[in-house]
Amino acid sequence: AKEPGNLFWDRLLLTHAMDGEDWERAARIAAGLPEQLARPLSGDIAMFRGDPAAALANYSRCARLWEAPGLEARLGLAHLAAGDGDGARSWLSACVTREPWRTQALFALHDLAFGVRGQRSMPAGRVSVLLYTYNKAADIGRTLESLFASDLGAARVTVLDNGSADATGEVLAAWRDRAGPGRFATVDLPVNAGAPAARNWLMSLPDVRASDWVVFLDDDAQLPPDWLGLLGAAAGLYPEAGVWGARVTDHSRPAHIQSADMFIVPEEGGEGRLFNLSSCHHQTLDRGQFSYCRPCATVTGCCHLFRAERLFSAGGFDLRYSPSQYDDLDHDIRLLLSGRSAACQGHLAVRHFKSTGSLGGEGQSQYGTGWANQYKLHRKFAPEDIRRAARTADDAAWADALAKWRALAKA
Repeated sequence: AKEPGNLFWDRLLLTHAMDGEDWERAARIAAGLPEQLARPLSGDIAMFRGDPAAALANYSRCARLWEAPGLEARLGLAHLAAGDGDGARSWLSACVTREPWRTQALFALHDLAFGVRGQRSMPAGRVSVLLYTYNKAADIGRTLESLFASDLGAARVTVLDNGSADATGEVLAAWRDRAGPGRFATVDLPVNAGAPAARNWLMSLPDVRASDWVVFLDDDAQLPPDWLGLLGAAAGLYPEAGVWGARVTDHSRPAHIQSADMFIVPEEGGEGRLFNLSSCHHQTLDRGQFSYCRPCATVTGCCHLFRAERLFSAGGFDLRYSPSQYDDLDHDIRLLLSGRSAACQGHLAVRHFKSTGSLGGEGQSQYGTGWANQYKLHRKFAPEDIRRAARTADDAAWADALAKWRALAKA
């Protein structure tokens, strides 16, 4: 109020409003900016809140008045969200022609043109869905609610209770009755063995060893009804992958992306670090730019699918990462070193009850464990192994992008 028109304060207010997903406030702030800023920002805000018609009105006004980098991609994704496939194809094609470095537009165009967006295919054979939990009765209850409301086919669900002292046992007992015979089983441990040990214990169960597919699912995730069909479709598109995962968003702030297709960036730095993970997705606001399927280096352990024999042949999850954090990334690196990349099914959005970093900030409960496990991870592998793992994923992603480019050129 003291400095009307000062873009610094407008930017700060807009950042806070968008971080809290207060879309009405964000829209008011954006509307007060110069039109060159107001129109694209208002379009983005409309996409974040799920109003592609309002986004199209703002983006289309931009297109009539001036050129703006990335505008064609925004128009394409807005038409796609509005259900206008022809409009989406036209604008995404224009973007790929004019700005060929915008690979997200290329992937979106490919998946639209070749029907990837609509593909659902249940994994063929026996499927085991595995969860482990500790003192999160409310979360595991909500997770199981969404899980059994989804299309599971004949999949069997097993939950390991890692020595919980809250009402988790009662929640799981109630679900044994609700799920029906042969659909749901539990394993009860007297103490918390940690995440890697829990995963390994579940992998050792005879029913799981006899499965064709294994899904690991966090105990604080909300699934859409077609999640398993989407993962199965990704496995059909990339049958040689070592693991298939999803795009993950905050449950309380669903426009915030926690995880998508991640890559390893070798970069020896301080405190013994050998690499970073690509972070262009991290806490980015979602307007559909990561909704595609492609190879990558690693996917989040919140929801991931394995072919059983590949999971078992890679070995168990490393107990050195107990009680939790980074055991899934370590496993994906080992898969990369065996020559198998991951694949991310970005058309599947899983909502995670835990906000990224909520327990990992300095001074909070998981900070010390997370920092220590990062150190273990970075000291476990030799620098040349990290470079080789990164190259496996990069080569797979580059070959995939070229193949999609050529397929579109022939279409």
